[in-house]
Amino acid sequence: MKKFLVAFMAVLLILPTLLYAPTQASSLDEEKQTSEYTFEDVMALESYISVKNGLFKFDSSSAKKDGHDQELVKMQEDYLSDLNKEIENGKLKAKSNLEIVELEPVVAEGSGDFSVMAASCPGKSTDIAHHWWGVSRYMNDCEANRFSADMASVAAGYTGAGIVAAIWFPGVGVAGGVIASYAALMSARVAANNYGSGVYMGITYVGFFNVEPQ
Repeated sequence: MKKFLVAFMAVLLILPTLLYAPTQASSLDEEKQTSEYTFEDVMALESYISVKNGLFKFDSSSAKKDGHDQELVKMQEDYLSDLNKEIENGKLKAKSNLEIVELEPVVAEGSGDFSVMAASCPGKSTDIAHHWWGVSRYMNDCEANRFSADMASVAAGYTGAGIVAAIWFPGVGVAGGVIASYAALMSARVAANNYGSGVYMGITYVGFFNVEPQ
């Protein structure tokens, strides 16, 4: 009887730990970003965008007529205007398929550390890529772990969001606000999606981010 009670107590001590892991994972899936617009909302505007004479053109009138949110349409218009300025300044080039070529890649602070990690860690590692909808980058396993730790540091108040944004998304204005608002969530999402080969992260101009495993 005494052995049974000891074993029963051991199970009770272990049970909360066993239950916590799946509960935590599901909470990550259920937790939502508070951005008014989703990634799908932004992607729905793709058919109204084209490239003419090397610059982005946006049929905002048709987008509004088809029922797309007017504020979102205005944000898309402003973002493409900013991209066109970068194109005219010789930093970016827009292709007919809406892809963007980096003519003058922005060098991140501490980029020397990235090159070392890229050579010794599993997974793909890239600089920032610009898109008509926002920016993205691939992080290998080491970078993803470091990024997750940096986000946790921001969430705890030990590091400023602007400092971290300059390291991971240099020159991307919206990144600082996203990091400041969602540091803890970004840290958790990256950790949950890194299966040992890194992650892919995209950030839209409306401040919505997406993380996928490589």
